[in-house]
Amino acid sequence: MSRPKGSRGKDYAAKRQELVRLIQAHVLAHPTERSSLRQFAEVCGVSLPTILHYFDNRQGVAEAVLQLSFQDAEPMLVASAQPIGDLATCVRTKLNYIQIAFRRFGLSQLNMWGLSEGLGDQMSGPAYLTYFLEPSLQSCEACLKHYQEVGEVAAHIDIRFAALNMLSPLILLLMHQDGLGGCQVREADVDVFIDHHTRSFCRAVGVCKVDACPLP
Repeated sequence: MSRPKGSRGKDYAAKRQELVRLIQAHVLAHPTERSSLRQFAEVCGVSLPTILHYFDNRQGVAEAVLQLSFQDAEPMLVASAQPIGDLATCVRTKLNYIQIAFRRFGLSQLNMWGLSEGLGDQMSGPAYLTYFLEPSLQSCEACLKHYQEVGEVAAHIDIRFAALNMLSPLILLLMHQDGLGGCQVREADVDVFIDHHTRSFCRAVGVCKVDACPLP
Protein backbone atom coordinates (compact mmCIF):
# COMPACT_ATOMS: atom_id res chain seq x y z
CA MET A 1 0.00 0.00 0.00
CA SER A 2 1.41 3.44 -0.96
CA ARG A 3 2.01 6.12 1.64
CA PRO A 4 -0.44 9.02 1.90
CA LYS A 5 0.65 12.14 0.03
CA GLY A 6 3.10 14.21 2.10
CA SER A 7 3.94 11.41 4.54
CA ARG A 8 7.55 10.62 5.45
CA GLY A 9 9.29 7.33 4.77
CA LYS A 10 11.87 5.66 6.99
CA ASP A 11 14.74 7.12 4.96
CA TYR A 12 13.36 10.68 5.04
CA ALA A 13 16.10 12.15 7.27
CA ALA A 14 18.94 10.49 5.35
CA LYS A 15 17.57 11.58 1.97
CA ARG A 16 17.04 15.13 3.21
CA GLN A 17 20.63 15.22 4.51
CA GLU A 18 21.88 14.05 1.13
CA LEU A 19 19.95 16.82 -0.64
CA VAL A 20 21.21 19.47 1.77
CA ARG A 21 24.81 18.38 1.16
CA LEU A 22 24.36 18.75 -2.60
CA ILE A 23 22.76 22.17 -2.23
CA GLN A 24 25.45 23.25 0.24
CA ALA A 25 28.17 22.35 -2.27
CA HIS A 26 26.35 24.34 -4.95
CA VAL A 27 26.00 27.35 -2.64
CA LEU A 28 29.70 27.33 -1.75
CA ALA A 29 30.60 27.17 -5.45
CA HIS A 30 28.12 29.94 -6.41
CA PRO A 31 27.62 32.12 -3.30
CA THR A 32 26.30 35.19 -5.15
CA GLU A 33 23.86 33.25 -7.35
CA ARG A 34 20.25 33.41 -6.22
CA SER A 35 19.25 29.96 -7.41
CA SER A 36 15.58 29.08 -7.75
CA LEU A 37 14.00 26.01 -6.20
CA ARG A 38 13.92 24.48 -9.67
CA GLN A 39 17.67 25.04 -10.02
CA PHE A 40 18.25 23.42 -6.63
CA ALA A 41 16.22 20.45 -7.85
CA GLU A 42 18.41 20.21 -10.97
CA VAL A 43 21.57 20.35 -8.86
CA CYS A 44 20.24 17.47 -6.76
CA GLY A 45 19.00 15.48 -9.75
CA VAL A 46 15.44 15.37 -8.41
CA SER A 47 12.10 16.93 -9.31
CA LEU A 48 10.77 20.24 -7.99
CA PRO A 49 8.00 18.43 -6.03
CA THR A 50 10.73 16.42 -4.27
CA ILE A 51 12.48 19.62 -3.15
CA LEU A 52 9.15 20.99 -1.93
CA HIS A 53 8.46 17.73 -0.08
CA TYR A 54 11.72 17.96 1.87
CA PHE A 55 11.98 21.74 2.39
CA ASP A 56 8.52 23.29 1.82
CA ASN A 57 9.91 26.51 0.32
CA ARG A 58 13.05 28.48 -0.49
CA GLN A 59 13.42 29.68 3.10
CA GLY A 60 13.36 26.06 4.21
CA VAL A 61 16.29 25.34 1.92
CA ALA A 62 18.26 28.29 3.31
CA GLU A 63 17.62 27.25 6.90
CA ALA A 64 18.62 23.65 6.18
CA VAL A 65 21.92 24.68 4.56
CA LEU A 66 22.79 27.07 7.39
CA GLN A 67 21.86 24.49 10.03
CA LEU A 68 24.02 21.84 8.38
CA SER A 69 26.93 24.28 8.14
CA PHE A 70 26.53 25.04 11.85
CA GLN A 71 26.65 21.32 12.65
CA ASP A 72 29.85 21.01 10.61
CA ALA A 73 31.44 23.93 12.45
CA GLU A 74 30.16 23.13 15.96
CA PRO A 75 33.29 21.26 17.15
CA MET A 76 35.45 24.21 16.07
CA LEU A 77 33.10 26.67 17.78
CA VAL A 78 33.28 24.70 21.02
CA ALA A 79 37.07 24.63 20.83
CA SER A 80 37.29 28.34 20.03
CA ALA A 81 35.32 29.19 23.18
CA GLN A 82 38.30 28.01 25.22
CA PRO A 83 40.90 30.60 26.34
CA ILE A 84 44.44 30.45 24.93
CA GLY A 85 47.20 32.09 26.94
CA ASP A 86 46.69 35.70 27.98
CA LEU A 87 44.04 38.03 26.53
CA ALA A 88 46.16 39.44 23.71
CA THR A 89 47.41 36.01 22.62
CA CYS A 90 43.87 34.62 22.64
CA VAL A 91 42.35 37.50 20.67
CA ARG A 92 45.03 37.42 18.00
CA THR A 93 44.83 33.62 17.68
CA LYS A 94 41.06 33.64 17.30
CA LEU A 95 41.11 36.43 14.73
CA ASN A 96 43.63 34.43 12.73
CA TYR A 97 41.33 31.40 12.94
CA ILE A 98 38.54 33.50 11.45
CA GLN A 99 40.75 34.71 8.62
CA ILE A 100 41.74 31.11 7.81
CA ALA A 101 38.13 29.90 8.01
CA PHE A 102 36.99 32.67 5.66
CA ARG A 103 39.78 32.30 3.14
CA ARG A 104 40.50 28.57 3.11
CA PHE A 105 37.40 26.74 4.31
CA GLY A 106 34.46 28.41 2.58
CA LEU A 107 33.22 30.65 5.38
CA SER A 108 33.43 33.71 3.14
CA GLN A 109 31.15 32.12 0.54
CA LEU A 110 28.72 30.91 3.17
CA ASN A 111 28.62 34.35 4.75
CA MET A 112 27.91 36.02 1.40
CA TRP A 113 25.14 33.56 0.60
CA GLY A 114 23.63 33.74 4.09
CA LEU A 115 23.53 37.53 3.98
CA SER A 116 21.99 37.62 0.50
CA GLU A 117 19.33 35.12 1.57
CA GLY A 118 18.73 36.54 5.03
CA LEU A 119 18.62 40.32 4.72
CA GLY A 120 15.00 41.44 4.87
CA ASP A 121 13.64 37.87 5.05
CA GLN A 122 11.71 37.03 8.20
CA MET A 123 12.63 33.34 8.09
CA SER A 124 16.08 33.19 6.49
CA GLY A 125 17.33 36.20 8.46
CA PRO A 126 16.83 34.59 11.90
CA ALA A 127 18.28 31.34 10.50
CA TYR A 128 21.45 33.21 9.46
CA LEU A 129 21.70 34.64 12.97
CA THR A 130 20.92 31.34 14.72
CA TYR A 131 23.23 29.09 12.73
CA PHE A 132 25.99 31.45 11.60
CA LEU A 133 26.50 34.79 13.30
CA GLU A 134 25.29 34.15 16.85
CA PRO A 135 27.32 30.95 17.39
CA SER A 136 30.48 32.84 16.42
CA LEU A 137 29.64 35.73 18.73
CA GLN A 138 28.68 33.47 21.62
CA SER A 139 31.93 31.54 21.27
CA CYS A 140 33.82 34.82 21.67
CA GLU A 141 31.59 35.83 24.57
CA ALA A 142 32.39 32.61 26.44
CA CYS A 143 36.10 33.18 25.95
CA LEU A 144 36.02 36.84 26.95
CA LYS A 145 33.96 35.99 30.02
CA HIS A 146 36.85 33.84 31.25
CA TYR A 147 39.27 36.76 30.95
CA GLN A 148 36.85 39.00 32.78
CA GLU A 149 36.60 36.45 35.59
CA VAL A 150 40.38 36.24 35.93
CA GLY A 151 40.75 40.02 35.85
CA GLU A 152 42.24 40.64 32.38
CA VAL A 153 39.02 42.20 31.01
CA ALA A 154 37.64 45.12 33.01
CA ALA A 155 34.65 44.29 35.19
CA HIS A 156 32.47 47.05 33.69
CA ILE A 157 32.81 45.74 30.11
CA ASP A 158 29.64 44.30 28.54
CA ILE A 159 30.85 40.96 27.20
CA ARG A 160 28.27 40.75 24.41
CA PHE A 161 29.21 44.16 23.05
CA ALA A 162 32.90 43.33 23.44
CA ALA A 163 32.45 40.21 21.28
CA LEU A 164 30.78 42.34 18.60
CA ASN A 165 33.65 44.80 18.82
CA MET A 166 36.18 42.00 18.51
CA LEU A 167 34.68 40.22 15.47
CA SER A 168 32.94 42.88 13.39
CA PRO A 169 35.93 44.84 12.06
CA LEU A 170 37.70 41.72 10.79
CA ILE A 171 34.57 40.30 9.15
CA LEU A 172 33.93 43.66 7.48
CA LEU A 173 37.51 43.83 6.20
CA LEU A 174 37.37 40.28 4.84
CA MET A 175 34.10 41.09 3.07
CA HIS A 176 35.72 44.27 1.73
CA GLN A 177 38.86 42.53 0.48
CA ASP A 178 37.45 39.21 -0.76
CA GLY A 179 33.68 39.31 -1.23
CA LEU A 180 33.55 42.82 -2.72
CA GLY A 181 36.88 42.80 -4.56
CA GLY A 182 38.51 45.39 -2.32
CA CYS A 183 41.90 43.79 -2.88
CA GLN A 184 41.79 45.42 -6.34
CA VAL A 185 40.16 48.68 -5.25
CA ARG A 186 42.07 49.41 -2.05
CA GLU A 187 44.19 46.54 -0.81
CA ALA A 188 44.73 46.03 2.90
CA ASP A 189 47.06 43.62 4.67
CA VAL A 190 44.76 41.51 6.85
CA ASP A 191 47.64 40.21 9.00
CA VAL A 192 48.73 43.76 9.81
CA PHE A 193 45.14 44.66 10.59
CA ILE A 194 44.83 41.73 13.01
CA ASP A 195 47.92 42.92 14.90
CA HIS A 196 46.56 46.48 15.03
CA HIS A 197 43.05 45.42 16.00
CA THR A 198 44.33 43.11 18.74
CA ARG A 199 46.22 45.97 20.37
CA SER A 200 43.28 48.36 20.05
CA PHE A 201 40.81 45.82 21.39
CA CYS A 202 42.95 44.84 24.37
CA ARG A 203 43.51 48.50 25.19
CA ALA A 204 39.74 49.11 25.05
CA VAL A 205 38.57 46.19 27.19
CA GLY A 206 41.62 45.15 29.18
CA VAL A 207 42.74 46.24 32.61
CA CYS A 208 46.41 46.33 31.56
CA LYS A 209 48.21 48.97 29.53
CA VAL A 210 48.47 48.13 25.84
CA ASP A 211 52.30 47.95 26.04
CA ALA A 212 51.91 45.35 28.79
CA CYS A 213 49.90 43.10 26.47
CA PRO A 214 52.65 41.89 24.08
CA LEU A 215 51.63 40.08 20.93
CA PRO A 216 53.17 36.73 20.10
